Amino acid sequence: MRTIAVLYNLLLVPGVGHVALGRWRRGLPWMIAFALAAPVALLHPLAGIALMVLPRIGAAIEAGFLAERSPSTPLHALAVYGSGVAAAAIWLSLMQAFVVEAFKIPAGGMIPTVEIGDHVFASKLAYKLGSPARGDLAVFVNPCEPDKDFIKRIVALGGDTVEVRCDVLYVNGTPATSSSLKEDCSYWDLEPGENRWEQVQCVRYVETIGDKHVELVFPPVRRELDRLRKLAAGEKSYEELRGEGDFPDGDKRPQCPDFVANVPPAVGRIEPSPADPKNSCAPRNHYVVPDGYVFVMGDNRNNSSDSRHWGPVPLDHLKGKVINIWWSSKPDAQGGVAWGRIGPVD
Repeated sequence: MRTIAVLYNLLLVPGVGHVALGRWRRGLPWMIAFALAAPVALLHPLAGIALMVLPRIGAAIEAGFLAERSPSTPLHALAVYGSGVAAAAIWLSLMQAFVVEAFKIPAGGMIPTVEIGDHVFASKLAYKLGSPARGDLAVFVNPCEPDKDFIKRIVALGGDTVEVRCDVLYVNGTPATSSSLKEDCSYWDLEPGENRWEQVQCVRYVETIGDKHVELVFPPVRRELDRLRKLAAGEKSYEELRGEGDFPDGDKRPQCPDFVANVPPAVGRIEPSPADPKNSCAPRNHYVVPDGYVFVMGDNRNNSSDSRHWGPVPLDHLKGKVINIWWSSKPDAQGGVAWGRIGPVD
């Protein structure tokens, strides 16, 4: 029985092996420490992982030296260990449903904030006890593909207007403060549907969304276009200066693609923006986010499938707010485990 108690503490739920040995008071602190792992992980991922691992090791070592209070029968052991498994399953289900859930990043639409190979924790309580805010990094059910979870940045709320002209984001008619970082950059992206990595060159910008300063990446042509826009915005046409991710395109509302089954109707509306005939990059048309929705965009602005393409996200599709990266690993050729990426994210 002692061997089974040690293995149970080490591999499954720490402290339950103590109960089987008749030493439940000694096992209770190990169980409490393990139960705190998920909530603590919301604040600090490494501390949360430590609480998942260290109580198992400590409880296993202690159980190896404890004497049984009374001989255990097979029926007693089965009841204790079976209850332990059931309690652990219920605890994990409750944590995932109401407190914290783990997600893996499979695509590059949110580079550089989160990258392919990052594993993140999202707080389920954030949108159960509070409301979404501009700048939040949110996990949600894709309204076009309900079997897929996406992670994007909330840039506008219900009732807000959104427009992107010459790569500049306007929310409620106000341009988001943006500045270029001097250093060039590159990132690894995985070709959709293929197991082939590609190194992509980029330039970095910092943009203010809500109360957050967010780092974005764009193709290198953005920097050259910005110089041209500054010099010739009144002389060249919008078509010559436009950005690849500009939105909206005329009076066309974003909507799920035709190949999606049971395509939901397009929501929101397009309205004209106050025109400035002397500036080709001035706002032209804006999109009004309907009440009960949020508008999301990727931090990898020109390489992101988001609300500009398939529309806003209903509030009841939001699953949680991303709090931190708890693990990050890449192919060996790209450096393997990225220890420096583990920690809180904005």
